[in-house]
Amino acid sequence: MQKKRSKKHTDTNFLAELGKKCGADEKIVEQIRNANTARHVQDIVLENKVEGFFVQVCLHVYNQMRKHSEEKVPIEVILFNFDGNILGRHSS
Repeated sequence: MQKKRSKKHTDTNFLAELGKKCGADEKIVEQIRNANTARHVQDIVLENKVEGFFVQVCLHVYNQMRKHSEEKVPIEVILFNFDGNILGRHSS
């Protein structure tokens, strides 16, 4: 009997809350919440110039990884787009 694979998905509610935290207006927050993919969210954020969004994503990853590593190793998080350009970063 084969196990059913669960599909991974983008948590657009989480990303919408990050958008709100970065000062995006409610219309943009709803666009993020209704996005189909992470790339769609990226497009919305870039198109609407939501300042600090990608840094907030990096900060969240950084905090998770620091906990996971028991704060024993230095961590730098760099978020790239599909073309290899840096969208955001965070380090200790």
